[in-house]
Amino acid sequence: MKDKKISILLSSLALGGTERAMLNLAEAIAKTGITVELLLTRKEGEFLEEAEKKFRVVDLHLNKTYELPFKLLHYIITNRPDAVISNNWKQSLCACLTRLMFPFFKLLVVEHGPPSSWVFSFIATLFYPAATRLIAVSTGVADAIEQCTFGLSGKVKVIYNAINPTGYRLIEKEKTFNTNRKKIITVGRLVAEKNHALLLDAFAIAFRRVDAELVLVGAGVLRGELESRAEKLGIKDRVRFVGFHSRPNELLTEADLFVLSSDYEGLGNVLVEALFCGLPIVSTDCPHGPREVLMNGKYGALVRPGDAAALADAIVNELSKEKKPEIQQMGAEIFLPDKIASQYLSCLGFT
Repeated sequence: MKDKKISILLSSLALGGTERAMLNLAEAIAKTGITVELLLTRKEGEFLEEAEKKFRVVDLHLNKTYELPFKLLHYIITNRPDAVISNNWKQSLCACLTRLMFPFFKLLVVEHGPPSSWVFSFIATLFYPAATRLIAVSTGVADAIEQCTFGLSGKVKVIYNAINPTGYRLIEKEKTFNTNRKKIITVGRLVAEKNHALLLDAFAIAFRRVDAELVLVGAGVLRGELESRAEKLGIKDRVRFVGFHSRPNELLTEADLFVLSSDYEGLGNVLVEALFCGLPIVSTDCPHGPREVLMNGKYGALVRPGDAAALADAIVNELSKEKKPEIQQMGAEIFLPDKIASQYLSCLGFT
């Protein structure tokens, strides 16, 4: 397979679960001897420096979305990749249009979340048949796509995101948190769909029953609002907003419990990262990923979304249990990049 080339199309390499998962996938594919290139509509992002050390990164210099089919066509004719892996439905639409004009490459369209509008349903039904396969990152996402489109059921394949365990099993390092309280941690952007307000409400109940503190890792537009909520709930001195952290695994390895309070997810990469750290987990049973990642509750407690009291009960219950990190780490093995890369290559007929 050394003569094969795969190009991965992304809007940028900004900090995000999709970007991280695609970089992990790129590294695993490259290990098989296949050449991997990254195509960016905007050459920017926190992961750019890392990516440029490992891959050729091509800037498509995109100003308007309608330009992408032609810029992608020029790249493909000039560079001759054997396959393109596209992310983001607007880019995937453009990639499908390109393949209709020049069908001499294979195309995998990857959907990382459930459809959000009728526009997707129309576009996917009309243009996604031009793709070789449609990859959904969870069964829930696959089901949602099949329910709102026509004629795609035979093209949809569930392949989880590639999560790299490197760095998630640190043994000795300087401690970031020095209190003796139980450490409850969450990692994610401070945005509405992550519903950190629910987590704060649940913690305000739970901390009266267990000596604990809550650590929120991530930046976002709701930080000020969430800080105000913590103060009103009387838990300001028990809650830490640490902002963006380039190596959240260093904080995860110090925690006693990971909690996800989202209203919805595509998969929930951070749950896998918590498993790699051997952490007990509590998560809302939101669509579409947590139940799959946690194997119907085998690797973590699942609670009804929006229920602060139930979330608090689960937090207290999990903190009272004996930790079993080895079992938790076993639950993450199906997300190893080498295994995920093999499934992608199989879809492309490159195995």
